[in-house]
Amino acid sequence: MGIFQRFWRGREGRKGNAAVIFAIAIVPIVGAMGAAVDYSMANSNRSSMQKALDATGLALAKLMPLSQAELDSKGWEIFSASLGHLKVSLPQSGLVITTPATGKIKLVATGTYTPQISGILGLESFPVGAHAEIQWGIKKLELSLVLDVTGSMEQQNRMVELKKATKNLLTTLKNSAKQPGDVKVAIVPFSGQVNVDRSVNQNAAWLDWTEWEAEPAYMATWLTNATNLQTWEQTGPGSACPLATNTHGFRCVTNPTNMTSLSTIPSSGTYRGYICPNNSTGDTGLRNSTWIGRFYNGCYTSVETTRQVSSGSSASCGSRPNCTCTGSGASRRCTQTYFQHTWTKNARTNWDGCVRDRTKDNDVNDTPPTSTATNFQPYQNYYCPPALMPLTNDWTALNNKVDALASLGATNITVGLVWGLHSLTAALPLAQTDTTEQQMTRAVILMTDGDNTLSRWAGNGSNPDLCTDCDARTTLACNAVKAANIRLYTVRMIDGNATLLRNCATNETMYFEVTNSSQLNAVFNAIGGELASLHLSQ
Repeated sequence: MGIFQRFWRGREGRKGNAAVIFAIAIVPIVGAMGAAVDYSMANSNRSSMQKALDATGLALAKLMPLSQAELDSKGWEIFSASLGHLKVSLPQSGLVITTPATGKIKLVATGTYTPQISGILGLESFPVGAHAEIQWGIKKLELSLVLDVTGSMEQQNRMVELKKATKNLLTTLKNSAKQPGDVKVAIVPFSGQVNVDRSVNQNAAWLDWTEWEAEPAYMATWLTNATNLQTWEQTGPGSACPLATNTHGFRCVTNPTNMTSLSTIPSSGTYRGYICPNNSTGDTGLRNSTWIGRFYNGCYTSVETTRQVSSGSSASCGSRPNCTCTGSGASRRCTQTYFQHTWTKNARTNWDGCVRDRTKDNDVNDTPPTSTATNFQPYQNYYCPPALMPLTNDWTALNNKVDALASLGATNITVGLVWGLHSLTAALPLAQTDTTEQQMTRAVILMTDGDNTLSRWAGNGSNPDLCTDCDARTTLACNAVKAANIRLYTVRMIDGNATLLRNCATNETMYFEVTNSSQLNAVFNAIGGELASLHLSQ
């Protein structure tokens, strides 16, 4: 024991005692330092988790609406790919994604961090978590869907996919609205013309009916020929129809509202003697290719009358048909029976709702319709598309409108786009936009599957090369939309002028190529997500 006593009591003992005391004291110091290091490392890992969670929320918001199963699977896929290398154990069950309200996604990630240094204090692990809430609801949006419904949309399932994509987009927009009325949508189907809905606008002051009520322009030219004039004057009830498709571009039809062709002028009934120039598909475009499909809104009546063609002792009928002479000498008179034909215009209630391009350059601008020069012209046409729908948040009506879309006619991108512009401005003809809202986002989505083939001035509805200035006019309409501070997205489905549409969009990132009709849904989803006002709420 003496040795040990000397050690503890002596200088050596005092040295050893200090070492033991230091060793005992250093444990909490090292533990505290280790805890600080571990805390710093855990916090760094938590920051990485938060960034990954925020990115996941934003990515999911752009895909909304999604089912819970889709949220769980896609959420984990995006989140795990965004995490990088972490010293946190985080199983898939540690990521919980919920949608507590429309337009909101809540994400919570919880993992376990294993201490690297402070474990000496007995701390085996502690939880590390992050959470985020994404508000993906749109604040205020007015959107015009300018949709190509021309004949080519019947090919390759294009119309089917357009309807599906559009209805999914409507669902996204509806669900993203925080309050009713926050989101309003207009639908503008277009072909060679746009249908502005006769039931609503038949009596609108901004319509100029002059062209709609006019007789066929070619008739005046045809009647300058003496033989044609004689045939015309001898045409009445029971006569053969003098209008032949191969010379006029139209034929006689049964009556003003029945486009069935007939060869003989009615000899009895309400329409006795009526000569109605049309055929089942309107004008053939023979005399003017831009008139293809046009219906003429009226008929010629036939009123039998007589006129004296010569008198005196040498009076004669010559070769005139239905002419007789009576009397002799100076009293001899020759009289011919013929028909006077008066153009009788149809009632405006027969209008199908279509209008054509306005006069240049009103055709590419939102010029208010205040005069004959600036008004819109009704234009009856066999290829008239379904009626447009102005801005509304009646989601049932919008979906019904999509269901009613049908493929028919030529392509006139300009007339469709400019009516998309009209739908988002306060001036007539469409004035449903909210002018009181200062934070409004206005946008147009223009979707087409082909080249311009027809306008008021050029084209034949099939050959884009004949539509000589159509692309130039579309460019002017694009510029007018962008000048009005309206976001312009363009979508080319399979066919069409890519350069025209790319330059038409607000910027190149807002131009989309669809090489297969089934891709349209993803494109519309992407645009819908971009239109939503995404931000981290906490």
